Amino acid sequence: MFRQIYKLQPKRNFHTSTPIFATTKSNNMSGNTNPGNFANRPKEEVQEIASKGGQASHSGGFASMDPDKQREIASKGGQASSGSFEPGSERAREAGRKGGQASGGGS
Repeated sequence: MFRQIYKLQPKRNFHTSTPIFATTKSNNMSGNTNPGNFANRPKEEVQEIASKGGQASHSGGFASMDPDKQREIASKGGQASSGSFEPGSERAREAGRKGGQASGGGS
């Protein structure tokens, strides 16, 4: 549920130079409904997030892997999948020859 917070909004009294404050009802501190904004979250949730102190929500990636696993993955670098054709096959040559030609279908 949203907490209702009353914010003071300055209003000018044209008879004096002193601002007069009026209250307006708001559902969050900033008036912004973006859930990524910590002002829109409950205090307890913000404290829980802050207590983690910059710890990533995931366990890591390539850098946190076992060095043997890294080498295995890295050794495959630059190798493309064979695709639909075996290299040097007749079907591959024919497809390459037809590349860029119109399909011959009528318009």
